[in-house]
Amino acid sequence: MVNYIRVWFGAHSAEYLGISLATLAAAAVFVFDLTFPLGVAGAVPYILVVLICSWLARCPVYWAAAACSVLTVLGYFFSPAGGDPTVVLINRALALFAIWVTALLVSEQARAKKSLAHVEGTLSTSNARFGEFIHSSNWLSKTYLWFPQTHQGSTWENGHNERFRHSSQKHPFLKP
Repeated sequence: MVNYIRVWFGAHSAEYLGISLATLAAAAVFVFDLTFPLGVAGAVPYILVVLICSWLARCPVYWAAAACSVLTVLGYFFSPAGGDPTVVLINRALALFAIWVTALLVSEQARAKKSLAHVEGTLSTSNARFGEFIHSSNWLSKTYLWFPQTHQGSTWENGHNERFRHSSQKHPFLKP
């Protein structure tokens, strides 16, 4: 989704649009949280803000999680009263836990993608160097692999599948 936005608006505009979308989502969740009484777990949708920030390159996920945590605590103080205080605190604690677990998982996924891209780049470079080595040094002619060879009068020329040379020809490693 973000790639389509980058194509339509450009890379920098897409980042600003994404940050604006995350801010708008945080404000909407905060208003939603303030309209319902404290017994409702209205802070859980802040996970959406963390996920929106995970799609963006310039939006730090931990800062988004910290901002959502502050809004969750503010929502506790400014929401209308209602519900058992113990249940309300447990709901808020679970919402904070869900926000931070999401932030940790998203950052680990980003780290794993970066590590995978590095490994793929290294593998691509190694494959290219190996291909250059094979082509530049005529590697196959310098190996001591023993392949079947054709020679006049062999069964190979008669259409049979000959796996080894005739016994009169010696293997390069075997001594007579």
